[in-house]
Amino acid sequence: MDDLKGKKVIVCGGAGRMGLNIVTYLENQGAVPIIIDKIVKRKISDTFYQCDLSNFENTKLIFKRILEVHPDVRHMVNALRIRNVDEGTNDICKSSALINSGINSYIYPMHLFCDSDLSNGSVVNISSVLGNKISPNVPLAYHVTKAAIEQASKYYAANFKEHKIRINCIAPGLISNGASEVQSSAPDASYYAKIATKLPLQRSGSHNDVASLAAFLLSDASGFLTGTNIKLDGGSDLLELTSLFES
Repeated sequence: MDDLKGKKVIVCGGAGRMGLNIVTYLENQGAVPIIIDKIVKRKISDTFYQCDLSNFENTKLIFKRILEVHPDVRHMVNALRIRNVDEGTNDICKSSALINSGINSYIYPMHLFCDSDLSNGSVVNISSVLGNKISPNVPLAYHVTKAAIEQASKYYAANFKEHKIRINCIAPGLISNGASEVQSSAPDASYYAKIATKLPLQRSGSHNDVASLAAFLLSDASGFLTGTNIKLDGGSDLLELTSLFES
């Protein structure tokens, strides 16, 4: 994506596994990632900020600082990892707290980005196929948060149109931790390779698949796309299967 060269991109969750891969991909495209994360994996600087994005006041201060230091920033990716902890069957209070925290971590940055004086920008939020499907092995908070991310993205795409900021979602399906894994039924095959046998493409996705799609949605090549939720699932949605996938 040549038009991303030299462009600054805020990457929320950029120190996490998927976020870091997106950061690396953007750097290879010549973009300048500006990372915000609760996890500290490098020295705090003008391109790395530590923040709990579920706290509005702290997030507001961080965005104020970033927009002062980088007034030319026009792009943002939110790849913050939603904690997928064992909530307990009847612990609805814990589930509710995790839902609030997860949703806020996406809505606060998106609101502050869209409500600024920026224009002609783009936002990409990482959702999941579990925003529309159910996996009994994955907690309630994960499902609800991912579904809310998609709906909130559509809302902001429709209501901040005067700024001409495009907002889109990516809903990954079966994404391996490393490179894509080809389908296999061998006894020692990985979980991803075994599940991949059910997919039309017969392979898992990779973090690079997610990152390259995010770059496309940030770029001018997707200039007429907004309010979309793109399923990056290897064709699993074509089949009558209960989803066991998590981004």
